[in-house]
Amino acid sequence: TEQPFFQVMDEWSKMSDNDRITVVSDLLNQAVYTPKFTPTVHKTLLDWSQSTIKSRRAIVARVCSDSYRQSWPHRAFTRLRHLLNHNDEFARSAAQALVTHAAAGTTGLVHVVNTVDTWLDRYPESPTGSRAFLALADPAQQNSVLPSLMLLARTQPQYRDFLIRGWRITLSQP
Repeated sequence: TEQPFFQVMDEWSKMSDNDRITVVSDLLNQAVYTPKFTPTVHKTLLDWSQSTIKSRRAIVARVCSDSYRQSWPHRAFTRLRHLLNHNDEFARSAAQALVTHAAAGTTGLVHVVNTVDTWLDRYPESPTGSRAFLALADPAQQNSVLPSLMLLARTQPQYRDFLIRGWRITLSQP
């Protein structure tokens, strides 16, 4: 029964009509909690996050901004990082999902900062870390975490270093 479901999702994911994007997002968001579908949904989201097909990236942005991000943050962040490779509305959705996760509380903030710091370190030439950093450092961003970062930077060197490294790498981007 798994094959036909994912074949339909695969075909529908290529259609850029908003109703299909919503339906596929909702179905994948539910299917990931069915143990026999979980690994395939994880792989599908990873593959689609790197797709050139915009509707697939839209689906990943929606799913990774929902309960998937709460249940599997590391996996969601990896998929969001791939979305951040593009300069489009889905990258902006990915950035907002990171800010939302960081703004949810101390654990979320620590997780997002550590993740973005790793991206900045591992992929300094990639726009992904810089885009994520700018979302976190943007005072105009909805649910801005910049005030929290600035407060933490006063007493905890790792946050000060994160802000300095983030700005340095971001400003060195073309």
